[in-house]
Amino acid sequence: MPEKYEQLLVRTDTFEPFVLCLALGTLEAMKSKIWTTEAGVWTIGRPTFLNKLEEMKVSGETMDVLVQFDELNALEKFVEKEAFYNEILKIEQIIKNRLKDFSKDFWYAKWTDQAS
Repeated sequence: MPEKYEQLLVRTDTFEPFVLCLALGTLEAMKSKIWTTEAGVWTIGRPTFLNKLEEMKVSGETMDVLVQFDELNALEKFVEKEAFYNEILKIEQIIKNRLKDFSKDFWYAKWTDQAS
């Protein structure tokens, strides 16, 4: 069965906080063990996702934290549990600090079949 997609339009000036919220939610699902760390590889860490963010001029600081999602699965295998959890907490704090920079810029999105 072919994959099916819906289109979500995110207002350009609120795109970066939108992506940060996606990353924070994905990280929370991994932290809560709802999703495995493989989720980082197949969601935020996908090259097609990250490459588009670079094209859209997402800040270097945000890109630096997002590329780490691709490495979480490997990191989990090579360090002790406590060290891995501390790394997750560090990434979470970086994302939250970035979101503070957008405290007045809530993300805004609409589905392509919606009227303005």
